[in-house]
Amino acid sequence: MPKSFPSSSRSSLQHAETIKQKLPWHTFPEILQRLHHEGIYIHPHQLAEFFLWHGLPVDLDYVPKHLQQRAAFVNANYQGDMARSEVAKEPLGLFPFE
Repeated sequence: MPKSFPSSSRSSLQHAETIKQKLPWHTFPEILQRLHHEGIYIHPHQLAEFFLWHGLPVDLDYVPKHLQQRAAFVNANYQGDMARSEVAKEPLGLFPFE
């Protein structure tokens, strides 16, 4: 007879799964805006470079020209589940002073 999880563990697993479904990975502009809101004023190119060096996809609109080829490669070959790679419909004002 297969072992089953105790009901408390089962409900914890279901709760974690529910949270995961409700909180998908944030887009690049959302991450950038959140950092700015928290007082971390990083330039979009710096954040894009950070993402690329960690193998995460990034919207090409935010990637400096010298990293465009690498970004296209990462975006095309990304198979993880740690990021969303869709392109924003409209560019956002990325700094509070814009």
